[in-house]
Amino acid sequence: MEESGVIICSGQTNAELTAHVKGGAGRPYRFEWYFVEEDLLTGFTETDSLLKSVGVGTYRVAAFDSVGNLGWSADYTIYSPDSLRLEFEIGHLPCKYDRKGWIQAIPLGGEAPYRLDWFDGSADTRIEHLEEGCYEVKLTDKRGCFVTKKVKINSPDELLLSMDYRQPLGWQRDDGMIWVTPVGGTQPYRYEWHGWENDRDTLEGIPAGNYTVTVTDSHQCNKSISATVTEPSLLEVTVSCVRIISCYGRQSLCLRCLESGLFRLLSDPHEIRTAWGELPCSGEAHSFGEERQSGGCDHGSRPFCRS
Repeated sequence: MEESGVIICSGQTNAELTAHVKGGAGRPYRFEWYFVEEDLLTGFTETDSLLKSVGVGTYRVAAFDSVGNLGWSADYTIYSPDSLRLEFEIGHLPCKYDRKGWIQAIPLGGEAPYRLDWFDGSADTRIEHLEEGCYEVKLTDKRGCFVTKKVKINSPDELLLSMDYRQPLGWQRDDGMIWVTPVGGTQPYRYEWHGWENDRDTLEGIPAGNYTVTVTDSHQCNKSISATVTEPSLLEVTVSCVRIISCYGRQSLCLRCLESGLFRLLSDPHEIRTAWGELPCSGEAHSFGEERQSGGCDHGSRPFCRS
């Protein structure tokens, strides 16, 4: 057999095989062509000495002369040029929405020199400043054989932050707490609370105020979030004087508590000195005063409270 129409590119079927016969009883000759795969023979419908449009593989032909004598050829193998292929090194995005991706194309097989045609018309083996997405490139070798590939640049999920807090238990107390919850990005995370020496996700023992934290992931992607910690309002008690009873040598004030809690300020409006004490507030009126020695009053001075 003789081969013609050499296969230029891998995968093509443009080769031809020709069978040459000598001897036997002479013409006309009839041919049976077979594709050989291990010990399996697959026949063709062609009966001429020329077998067209064949690809890579092993072939065998049987020839019959004018009186039916049979002769077999040796196996003939058509080889393909080295397959043209394209491999890649890929730099995926460290952070969502940035443009730091890159692709390095590596041509293999075929026959150099090679030509690259990227989606944007670039012919470089390396392209940079890519965002997330798919990128197409075509590789062509010296023979005109080509292969087209798509490459995908990936990115991590977006780094997102949420913040919550527990307010202090009372006005101007420093027993509050605030914490941040990150999702996405690439763990582990690093925390930086502005104005605080703390590298955890939670701040404890804090007063009311404004707080900001910056969270950075393992790829140095970062995001900040702020929140205002509130506090309970100051507990204030309002009292009203409903009557003043004046007696010789004695002053008494009738006080009414208008808020639930304790009030402490007890004052004699006619004298400089002030008496201090604590009264439970439950909404009812209380009378507070001072008894001093005068007339029928007892010796000494003692505070009293009565409803």
